[in-house]
Amino acid sequence: ICKGEDVKTKLEMFLNVKDMEFQYLPGDSIGILPKNPKKEVEALLNILDLNEVADDQFEISLVECGKISSKKKIPIHVPKYTTIRNLFETCLDLRAIIKKSFIRALMEYTTNKTEKRRLEELCSKEGSDEYNKHILEKSICLLDLLQSFPSCKPSLSLIIEHLPRLMPRAYSIASSPFVHPNSIRIVLNLVKDSRGRDGICTSWLYEKARHLLDLTTQFNALTLQNQEENNKIPIFLRKSSKFRIPMNLTSPLIMIGPGTGVAPFIGFLEHIKKQWDNENNLSSLDNTLLFGCRFKDKDYIFKEDLNLYNNRKVLNKLRVCFSRETAQDEKYVQDLFKKEKTVLINQLMKSDTFLFICGDALNMARDVQEVIVDCISEVQGISKEEAILFLKKLEKEGRYVKDVWR
Repeated sequence: ICKGEDVKTKLEMFLNVKDMEFQYLPGDSIGILPKNPKKEVEALLNILDLNEVADDQFEISLVECGKISSKKKIPIHVPKYTTIRNLFETCLDLRAIIKKSFIRALMEYTTNKTEKRRLEELCSKEGSDEYNKHILEKSICLLDLLQSFPSCKPSLSLIIEHLPRLMPRAYSIASSPFVHPNSIRIVLNLVKDSRGRDGICTSWLYEKARHLLDLTTQFNALTLQNQEENNKIPIFLRKSSKFRIPMNLTSPLIMIGPGTGVAPFIGFLEHIKKQWDNENNLSSLDNTLLFGCRFKDKDYIFKEDLNLYNNRKVLNKLRVCFSRETAQDEKYVQDLFKKEKTVLINQLMKSDTFLFICGDALNMARDVQEVIVDCISEVQGISKEEAILFLKKLEKEGRYVKDVWR
């Protein structure tokens, strides 16, 4: 839905859940179980000389003192019967930063004396600075280390023992079951990690959907027998206990969500509009959305939808800022809140108003909360400490809710 220079590429995806027991409400999210990048899986198989047996099924059991243990259990993310390829693709986090304990264990599988000595340095107490500088800060994973230490050939059992689980990725649902009873919509940025590598889940999803973006490829794909299987994505519902649309759809909402943080609020507004489509009393709604992106014409996602909701009075106030537009004073959503502080704080003082924030936890959510505290203090004429206590009270009541990520 947007791409180009100076903006993050964003995808809007609809997932068919027709044959699943999938009862959700706006505010819920899904967990997606991704696969590690094929190139990295193949590289690890090659370096360990496991290509020829990668697709052979085998049984995993726990051995204690040379005997199979019946008391201890295999970790839940490791199947009892599987293949090496499946383990590397779906079960183990191949990009996990390698820990000192793993490096120490790898020494026993390293034949070159110089390499072994270097591994010993990295995992020693005296080598903490070296470990931080060369492993931790550079996000070095098992594959990186094996490529740098070619005489190191660990056993498969050691790798299973030390690599953590490939964790599911969470995405907010951007739709209403009233409008899309058999599908869910998600919105995502194509991200890169600290080393510039494509994100594991977003790049995997993009590859899944890429043929659908190319109409020619899509037409050709109709002849592929395994196309339906290739389009399956393992998901599960993550029901939210608090970040959900209120049961009373007339409750005033203040929604703050820049970028893809707007996703759950699209679901909220779609839900409200559908519920009220046959009503003439939309003027009684009092909903505010503060949204931010970089440019007016490049990454203003859901522009048409938001304008429709605004025109139909599903949204009472739609305020948008653009951080890279030089002509605008308000660059970020917290600037929009400052500008509307009197109206918003007075609205927040009402006993039925809900405040929702969705997006980046490291910067946006923290900065927005600081601004809200300042505005409460200023408008209500109370101290910052009292304003903080008021926000904590709202949070305890479930009327100030955040869905944030790092």
